[in-house]
Amino acid sequence: MSSAPNILNLALHHLSPHNRSPLASLKKLEQIHALLIVSGAVSRYNLTRILLHCLSIPFFPPPYALSIFAQIRPPDVFTYNALIRGFSSDPQKAVSLYSNMRREGVPPNKHTFPLLLKSKARIPFQIFGHAIQFGFGLDPFVRNSLLSSFASCGLVEDAHKLFDEMTDKDLVSYTALMDVYIKNKRATQALDLFLEMRRCGVCTDGVVVVSALCAAGMCGSVWLGKWIHGFYVESGRVVRDVYVGSALVDMYSKCGLCEDALKAFQDIPHKNVVSWGALLAGMVGGGVHPNEVTLLAVLSACAHGGLVNEGKGIFAEMERVYGVGPTAEHCSCMVDLLGRAGRLVEAVELIGGMQGTGPWSALLGACAVHRDYELGKVVGNHLMRVQPCQGGRYALLANLCSGSGDWKGAAGVRKKMREAGGGKARGCSWIEMGGIVREFYAFGESGEGNVHVYTIVHHLMEHMKQPPFIFEDDFFEI
Repeated sequence: MSSAPNILNLALHHLSPHNRSPLASLKKLEQIHALLIVSGAVSRYNLTRILLHCLSIPFFPPPYALSIFAQIRPPDVFTYNALIRGFSSDPQKAVSLYSNMRREGVPPNKHTFPLLLKSKARIPFQIFGHAIQFGFGLDPFVRNSLLSSFASCGLVEDAHKLFDEMTDKDLVSYTALMDVYIKNKRATQALDLFLEMRRCGVCTDGVVVVSALCAAGMCGSVWLGKWIHGFYVESGRVVRDVYVGSALVDMYSKCGLCEDALKAFQDIPHKNVVSWGALLAGMVGGGVHPNEVTLLAVLSACAHGGLVNEGKGIFAEMERVYGVGPTAEHCSCMVDLLGRAGRLVEAVELIGGMQGTGPWSALLGACAVHRDYELGKVVGNHLMRVQPCQGGRYALLANLCSGSGDWKGAAGVRKKMREAGGGKARGCSWIEMGGIVREFYAFGESGEGNVHVYTIVHHLMEHMKQPPFIFEDDFFEI
């Protein structure tokens, strides 16, 4: 095993804040933790606090962080802050940890209160009161966090009053108050604040530009939206930020300039779900409605993504909202969506007396996946009657029959497949024995010299169909 100093260097390298991005997995953290325990380095070099700091990222499971926290005795403000940060999505737990911290006599620092305020705890005044009590009431970081908390609680007037009292307003302060205005539908005030910010010479970043563009779109101010766009470009920053680009798409769409929105979308180098969503919402808002091909693509996406309720909603509104009647392709896609989710009864009800074989074929495939043998036989026999030359459907039906133990039915289906001439290409293998190459086809006729081999194979297969032999359902599938 490696020496303790080597393990220490390895742990410090991976647990360093500068190397957090490659860490990105709980499994790797657990491996490092185990290595530290086995080597004894975790107790000798007090690395538990650094490990807890890594686990304070909200997407790591809280129980693991709590188990690490329990090993630190006595806990200090650093460990409490790390754990409060980890519970940022659970305000009740974050406040409870702060209460424990106070009971144990651990004094908070200036980082404790912003973490509590960011946990969406709906008691901002009480938290700020504690910050004042401990001498952090004038700290800019604490006050900016309080502004953001007011935005979540809808306390617009309190946020405005706090902002006016601040003597050292910075970019974060302006951004936080703009967020308060936008979340409470006060777009005009948000734009006035952005203009005031520019007059005061406060530097801007992409976040505040996104807020300003959002406000311009909300109040439909085309000229101001274009001015913000031009200001951002002229400031020397090419629009490469996907969120600024998406905000431009949203702003132009809400102002009714669909062509400008499309151009802004095309200028985004690395599009994500936000930019695509902004464009789709903008097109619908601008009166550009989807056609049957677009709706088919959306239904297909719902099927592959398992979005059953969303797909059903779109299918139900096709004709009423978009004026597009469902075609056989749309119905097949819906049957596929329901079939993938195992909702075969709903799929049958949807098909009803529907014409065409597409939906029935999709239902047959779903029956095969979910091993609904009885329904599959009914669907397969219907397809054989209306379209007898599709070999793939015969194969699916034969597999369903054999899967349910109906060997006679499976043989009958294969016979019909050969008679219809719709069989798919059969599997073939070759073997050389005694200088002679022999061919064997799946379900093929006995070739010259192969009669004895096929006879033995058939005897073995019949014998294996009898108890107590157990085999996979698809053993005899085509």
